[in-house]
Amino acid sequence: MSLVEVCIVVCIFGLMAAMASQSMSGMLPSWRVKRVAKEFMVECQQARDLAIAQGVEYRVLVDTWDTDPAGGETSYGRYKVQRGNLGSSECAATPCSDVWDTLPVDEGGVVNDGQGVHEFTRGTPNGMPWVSFQEPRVAAIVFDSRGFLESSSADFDSSGTINFVFLNKRALVVDGMNEWWQVSISRAGFARLSGTYSTPIGAPSGTSGTTNFPSSSGSGYVGG
Repeated sequence: MSLVEVCIVVCIFGLMAAMASQSMSGMLPSWRVKRVAKEFMVECQQARDLAIAQGVEYRVLVDTWDTDPAGGETSYGRYKVQRGNLGSSECAATPCSDVWDTLPVDEGGVVNDGQGVHEFTRGTPNGMPWVSFQEPRVAAIVFDSRGFLESSSADFDSSGTINFVFLNKRALVVDGMNEWWQVSISRAGFARLSGTYSTPIGAPSGTSGTTNFPSSSGSGYVGG
């Protein structure tokens, strides 16, 4: 084998590696946004299960989101899973609790909020580059001791759900495409994951590229 042939082979492998690297850089944000949305859905279902099992209120609170989804690669998102100090039957108003303890439950006066804080803001230890929370219509959902949402009718959309949307900012900023995953919580507290991908910006929701998943509780909830 001549030196020229070796050089040609090396160049070919170099080009293939460069193409693969470019492809992977575009695929990673897609994987990340779906993973973050799935984790959020699971946390909501676990909060509901704990509320039923322990007979007290639980809530999922979103306290950090992206105020400029089209503004570059900086991404934002944080939510907390918290246990209330009262059950929904212990007072007339809802939510009933006046103290919220971020998991795990504090014991012996020691504050420990690590497990219940989920942050994927870019630059944080568990950051997910290019993944952002869209500003939610409702920042907190509260599950009562039966697992139902303690939310007013105005908090739900026309399908009877409260929605949380996770954006792929790379698809929006770099590729000009609309890619997101949405977790929808029904009045009964069941969660559903749905998403759209590789769809031009401005396309109606529910066009080709939309995927729906059943509730993680196994209820088969499809809205309403």
